[in-house]
Amino acid sequence: MQGPSLTRAAPLLWLVLSIFAGDLEAQQIPSPFRFVEESQEAGPFVGHLDADAGRFDLGPEPGIAFGARYGLEISGPFGLEGGAIYFPTTRDVVNLRLGEGSRTVDQVDMALLLVDARLRFSLTGRRTWHGLAPYVVAGGGLGFDLAGDQEGDGKLQEVDRFDFGTSFLGILGGGLRAALGSRWVARGDLQLTLWQLDTPEGFLDENLGFEVPTNEWVSNGLFTLGLSYRF
Repeated sequence: MQGPSLTRAAPLLWLVLSIFAGDLEAQQIPSPFRFVEESQEAGPFVGHLDADAGRFDLGPEPGIAFGARYGLEISGPFGLEGGAIYFPTTRDVVNLRLGEGSRTVDQVDMALLLVDARLRFSLTGRRTWHGLAPYVVAGGGLGFDLAGDQEGDGKLQEVDRFDFGTSFLGILGGGLRAALGSRWVARGDLQLTLWQLDTPEGFLDENLGFEVPTNEWVSNGLFTLGLSYRF
């Protein structure tokens, strides 16, 4: 009698176990983390560059900047990025030999090109948390003024003319990536960019009565919003 009883009970036992297992599966909470399979991303961005014109207002004024970046995941939470920013703006033409309040004699165009490379550290590693991935970045690069000499500079003696030239950039900042799907990512960055303003030779004239360094490092805040595609 024992064998036939077990045989008849087997289907019922199987049904009970199936219902119990299904109930356990329904109670499992999906993980908020998602592994990022793609190792590369690229896309455009736009932002506001709060440029510091320096002690004598020689440098570029704040304005809108446009750019593009490429990123590569290298190991764990680390990634490499390269970017280029085009920053059309203006600067004052300053004559320190005039009295205070009348030293700005003109305003001219600038067209800065900023090229950089940086190391990125993702706080969630190669994963997103509820689709979000905060990170910090550090790096450096070079800046150039594509506009060159302007007509307004002719109002100054040659030794008093400011030239942005080629300047080294130092970069430190952070941001947040938000997944818009399996491939597209929205991104916001806030960074501090340092660059050097060279003092015109004429400003070093001791007869002007200024104690002026040969160059000045200024900090410039940059906030950007962008869209990237992962592949």
